[in-house]
Parts: sequence; structure tokens; C-alpha cells
Amino acid sequence: MSMMGSSAPAARGRPPILSEEGIIEAALSHLTQRHPLMDLSMAQVARDLSVSATALYRYFPTRDQLLRALSDRVFAQFDYPDTGLPWVEQLRGWQDSLARLFDRCPSLTRLMGWGDEIAPAWLKVQMPPMLVLRKRGLEGIDLVEVSTWFLSGTVGLLRTHMIADSELQRPSHLIAFESSLPLLTAEERALVDETLPFIAQGDSDRILREGLDALVDRVVKRVAALG
Repeated sequence: MSMMGSSAPAARGRPPILSEEGIIEAALSHLTQRHPLMDLSMAQVARDLSVSATALYRYFPTRDQLLRALSDRVFAQFDYPDTGLPWVEQLRGWQDSLARLFDRCPSLTRLMGWGDEIAPAWLKVQMPPMLVLRKRGLEGIDLVEVSTWFLSGTVGLLRTHMIADSELQRPSHLIAFESSLPLLTAEERALVDETLPFIAQGDSDRILREGLDALVDRVVKRVAALG
């Protein structure tokens, strides 16, 4: 009997095999390949895995739980500075370790906290600079203030560096300023025209290094001033 003209039923593919580990890997891949400001959603991860978003909720009932798992995974890679080094070198080593994490995951700030919650893994990573400053004699409000602007300043510089690197890949003449120009004075517009050709020529690595060094130097001066 000829099979010509008959239609066999289409083969149905197997549904993707999901696992907690697979979801974490897909989400991390999403964060490491996107723009530093890109947020993460369950729908995006589901699309990357070719499954429905509801399938992910069997493993991570909320987005916050997924973010916490990602935070634990990424910050577990943090290289804690050698406590046997001079205290200033420990601060620099901490900055360098955090910079390496930003290189691996440009959207790292998304994993430092969400809503009103600070990520436990990120809180743990903040301890070395605070312990260094406490051992230098800082306490109370002095410890809180100095450690806060050192930590936040370092994160801010690294985050800006990640964004600048992604933006500087475009020629300066392709960066659109037109919508912002009406807000500027004539003097400010002239300043934009003057600096625009040099935007893509900026050495972002040198700017970052000088900024991080300036933070450490300021800590040294503050510690000395406090005796």
C-alpha cells in the first residue's frame, strides 16, 4: 500500500527539561550579556529557556527568590583580600576584587538588593572594609560614615565604568543630545560642543583607577584626622 498522499502526524518535541541549576545559569547568562542597566524578569529568563514563565515558579516562587539565588552564586566568587596585608592594601584589594566581579556580571548592582532588602551575600562582601576601618579605631558615626561613602563610592565608580564602556563603543557623533539641548544655556551648549568629540577618546580604565585611588586616599586622611 502506497503512503503517497497520506500525512503522518507531526512529531512532537519533548518539553525542555528544567532544573534549578539550569534556571540560575540562564538568568546569569542573561545578566552577563546585557547592558549594565538591564533589569531581570522571570519572563525574560523563561524566553531564554523556551518555557513559560509559570514553569519557573515551581522552582522559584518569586522573582526575589531567584535574585537571591543569583546573588549567592555571583558573590560566592568574590576574592576576599589577604588580611595579612597592610590595611590600605586590603582596601585596594577589596576594590579590585569587586571590579573583577563587575567584569563578570555588569549588572551586579541588581544583585546587591531589591525592594527594602539587602542581599545577604552582598552584606557579607561589605564586611572586610568595615572590619579594616574598625581595627583602625573608627567606631560609631565615624565608622558608619567613612565605610558608607567608601563602599558606595566604589560601587558607583564601578557601575559608571561599566556603563561608560558600553556607551563608548559608539562614536561620539552617534550619541544623541538633541532632546537635552533645550534645557541648557548657551554657555552649557558650547561646553557640550567642545567636549563631544572627546567622549569616545576617554580612557575609562584610567578614570576608574584614579577614582578608586582617590577614595582610598580620602579614607587614609580621614583615619589620620580622627587619630
